[in-house]
Amino acid sequence: MKKKYSIKEKKIIERSIVLSDFQKQSFSKQIQDFQEEIMPYNENFYLGVTPKILKINGAKYDKLVLSQKGLIKIHIQHHLNFDIIEKIPEYLNMPYLVIKGSSDNTFACILELKNDTNKEILVSINIEANEGYMNVSRVTSAYGKKGLNSYLTNKERIVLDFYDKKRTNQWLASRGLQLPKLSNNDSSFNYIICLKNKKCNK
Repeated sequence: MKKKYSIKEKKIIERSIVLSDFQKQSFSKQIQDFQEEIMPYNENFYLGVTPKILKINGAKYDKLVLSQKGLIKIHIQHHLNFDIIEKIPEYLNMPYLVIKGSSDNTFACILELKNDTNKEILVSINIEANEGYMNVSRVTSAYGKKGLNSYLTNKERIVLDFYDKKRTNQWLASRGLQLPKLSNNDSSFNYIICLKNKKCNK
């Protein structure tokens, strides 16, 4: 169903961004310990409180973590340096899109970051419930307009939500994409992204 956030819910989302300064400091310290090889091998990275936009959409747990193996993959396979990785908790509070996962309590947050050569890349961060916390289970990336369009227009990408609809629409339009136009009487909130100037199906 289409969500109309209450004033209270909007304030909760705004407050989650204010809290991100503390979250980043904790995450940053863990990354520093990891680089200095003094982080316990079985310890997860704590990315802070699960973003409120995910909680509103059904995320089960409040704690968000990332394994050391997951961080290594992000750093090596997706060419993101540690300075950029440190910003992930902040960006997760303001995703361009929140996409429905393949099962309950799974989500993909769509962000745009810059890699170690300062090139913009689309990053999809998959988050799932796992024994008392929300876990970053997988990260995928796509380069360039073609790669982004191919990823986002896949019919399996069902959009649940976005932090700021105007911002998301502008971002998609600049890449030749769009969300479907809904009538005032349409209560659906499950969008499928399509190419600009094409008829979109919900």
